[in-house]
Amino acid sequence: MARANAKMFTTTCLTNGLWVERFMAEVHLGMGDDHRPDAAISSCVMKLLQKYIEEDFVRTADSRRRKFLMRAGVFCALSFLGGLQAEEVPRIVRKEFIALNKVLIERQVLPHVVIPLYGQFKNKSNVPCCHVMNVACKTKSVKEMEEQ
Repeated sequence: MARANAKMFTTTCLTNGLWVERFMAEVHLGMGDDHRPDAAISSCVMKLLQKYIEEDFVRTADSRRRKFLMRAGVFCALSFLGGLQAEEVPRIVRKEFIALNKVLIERQVLPHVVIPLYGQFKNKSNVPCCHVMNVACKTKSVKEMEEQ
């Protein structure tokens, strides 16, 4: 017997059985594969993650490694603050991101960050388009993170 979402059916396939299903679940647990798509990262965890990335960045002299750490930090920060899903972050148009935020960076005043995304988005037409998001740099949760 094999199970789908709302039904059971008879099969002769050995890999559709209950034993294989339980075995695969145990294998994923053993690998540390914890798939919870709706689980949010807390601000404390994000602050600690950014601290570790910054410490590694300061200790590393290799330019390729520093570039990797910089991208990892931006990936984490934008996905956390912008509420982006992991597959949406690579849609950021890097050249436009720098151009749109250049004036704010030069003034060293960042009331918000402009995030340009390109691709197909939910509830939109099937035509790829550009979507611009503004993310505030200071929010109630960010202030709470700084106080901790």
